Amino acid sequence: CKMAARTYESIKDEVAADRGDQQEVFDRFKFVGIDTKADEVEEYTPESFQTIALETPTKNWENDVEVYPYLREDMRLADVGGATRQRAVSRYYIDNLQNYKSFRQQLERVVEEFEDDSGRALNDSDIEGANLWIVNSFGGGTGSGAFPLIAGMLDQITDDADENYYLCGLGSLPRLDQLEDQSRPPTANENFYANAYTALREL
Repeated sequence: CKMAARTYESIKDEVAADRGDQQEVFDRFKFVGIDTKADEVEEYTPESFQTIALETPTKNWENDVEVYPYLREDMRLADVGGATRQRAVSRYYIDNLQNYKSFRQQLERVVEEFEDDSGRALNDSDIEGANLWIVNSFGGGTGSGAFPLIAGMLDQITDDADENYYLCGLGSLPRLDQLEDQSRPPTANENFYANAYTALREL
């Protein structure tokens, strides 16, 4: 969400510098913030963003933690929400009976609303489609664990859409530029590096 917000602000600054019609430019965009913590998705995104906060999936957790092969018994759902740097828990936030259907429907509405509103620019004969960017962090739990499922859902949804879409991704990695050459593993929270490594292998 922070990365998407910075992208939004940089576009706003660039339009202001060019003295163009800011609203005309933003009519070509739709920004959506997705997180496993409602308070953080609201805190880190501008008011113009649409936000999706995934509900903490507690209803079937005790049974599913024994059934889902990617979950372990030592994993926990935080009372305040959030994946707490656990990639598998982030995946479960989407991949469960409590959230899956409603989350997919929200993504479908995002695409439909874009085509109805922002997507009017797609009628220009020089434009062959829209770029759909998934921007996420690979170090934490939510971004690194949820992006494969979100990408898969959006790929299916846009295949059935009226317009052409090009699905793109941009992920941030934990900082490596200030580490000593012989530091193995890097001297930082090891979860960040483990999550990033696993996410890149999965990608």
